[in-house]
Amino acid sequence: MNFYSCRSHVIIGTQQHLTDLSRRIDYAFRNRVTIKANMAHVMLRVANIQPGSVVCDPFCGSGTILMEAADWLKGNVTCIGLDVNRKAIVGARENILKNDNMKNSCTFYCKDARALKAHIGDNSLDAIVTNVPWGVQTGKNVDLQAIYEIVLRTAWYCLKPGGRFVMLVLRGLQMMRILRKLSGRYKLLGIRVVRTTNNMPCVVVVEKLERDVVHESLKGQLYEMTQYVNISPEMYSAVHLETTQDLDITKVGEKRKIGETDKIKEDDQGNGIKKFRKSSKSGTSGGTSGNVKKSRSDVWDQDK
Repeated sequence: MNFYSCRSHVIIGTQQHLTDLSRRIDYAFRNRVTIKANMAHVMLRVANIQPGSVVCDPFCGSGTILMEAADWLKGNVTCIGLDVNRKAIVGARENILKNDNMKNSCTFYCKDARALKAHIGDNSLDAIVTNVPWGVQTGKNVDLQAIYEIVLRTAWYCLKPGGRFVMLVLRGLQMMRILRKLSGRYKLLGIRVVRTTNNMPCVVVVEKLERDVVHESLKGQLYEMTQYVNISPEMYSAVHLETTQDLDITKVGEKRKIGETDKIKEDDQGNGIKKFRKSSKSGTSGGTSGNVKKSRSDVWDQDK
């Protein structure tokens, strides 16, 4: 029996079925990492999937998410699965053949998710629902941050305006940072941590924004003001520059040793004092006060 407590009420539930809901799909093949069917169902629900929708999973694996969509909507959905692993795609196709109600709904292709735009038409998807590589058992030797960002950028073109991108990701904080960089393209609808046996992944839900209103406004202002300002080509390029580069703060100043600056200052001061004393002696032996002033000026220059 399960108890769920909220602020104003308590929900009590009990399991009345013999088989676990996560095992309701009949598999001919299971990928090394397979999302549970009940988790896939939750993700499809928050993706706002409706009968007749077109859904894509660019990291489909054995096809659990798309099979759940086809089973839930009784085949009244178009499901497109991509995966770079040919073995997983062959297994996903075998799973479809084993479930008659999914044969006409799901198609799978051995393609790279980063080239999503090359395989899916613009503004053609109602939703993208996927379990992205976590870097634990899959994606160990790749730059996951780059993959996440590239897929999100290309997916924007494939989604219809208002279409949702729902993903299960282990690196929730990293994904939030990437989404902030793409804030003009997506609206973050929610993020929720999921408790599993040995991990804490997040379900992230974003919605495609048809227009970046703030970006368009700024670009318009810049172009309008250009005609009133005598600006050089170099300054024009700087003003209209949009590319950025992430700064790795762990590498800033890594070659400078602790106390290195203080040591340099002490050496400079020591040399200056020696020079001043030498100049002072030469001034008292037969020189004028001007020689002393000159030596003090040298000390000042040395300190600088």
